[in-house]
Amino acid sequence: MKKLLIIIFLFILVNCAKHSDEFSANKSNNKIIHNLKLTENTIKHLFTNKLNEDKNYYQLESIKTKTGMFTRKNVIEGVASFDDSNQCNASGAGEIWLLRYNKKWEIIKKLEDGSSGGASFKTIDINKDSINEIWITRNGGGQGNMYSQDLILSLENNSSTILFVNYSYNDCAPLSNNLIASNEKHEISFKDIDDDGIFEIIERIKFEREKYIESKDNFIKLFSSEKTKTYKLIDKKYKEIKSK
Repeated sequence: MKKLLIIIFLFILVNCAKHSDEFSANKSNNKIIHNLKLTENTIKHLFTNKLNEDKNYYQLESIKTKTGMFTRKNVIEGVASFDDSNQCNASGAGEIWLLRYNKKWEIIKKLEDGSSGGASFKTIDINKDSINEIWITRNGGGQGNMYSQDLILSLENNSSTILFVNYSYNDCAPLSNNLIASNEKHEISFKDIDDDGIFEIIERIKFEREKYIESKDNFIKLFSSEKTKTYKLIDKKYKEIKSK
């Protein structure tokens, strides 16, 4: 009976130690997973004592993050965008940065400096190789003139290669009677037209010319046109091709 009690005691002791090890391992894994998350607080911490281009400390707003692989495979990286309200631009400046995880999150380099005003991003895997490209949209203007720009950026092998860029504008300043205003809007989408595993870019362009009538405080349309262009990735650049 005494031997049986000893055996039972040893069995309980071994199992308690096993569960304790599993608990410690799970706790450690949960800590790693938590640290991997690229949160708003992580970005704020990284930029706490960093000076912007105006030599002021960053004041971050509207933070957006996305994790993935951007320069090569088998790395943990992230892209972060934010508005910095402590720059001389009247509406602040939108910046975009690349980060990498190596036991902790680190700032790698700036992708967009905010000189245009606003900046936002999306990610897209153009050739489905698990390395994401970055679709940056810039917005800016002043005194009634507005513009925007789409830019597709590849960071593969630590490069900064612009694969595609366009330009939209709305020119209507200063307002005066019989002012002729022009605007051209570009919208892009991605589709693998030829089923080769690489996205083509479909660009829809709309052009308008309007006249401002002061007595009506409104514009009347004088002319409008629309067209579509298709671009294929050739030698690391999107080049226009004839649509079939």
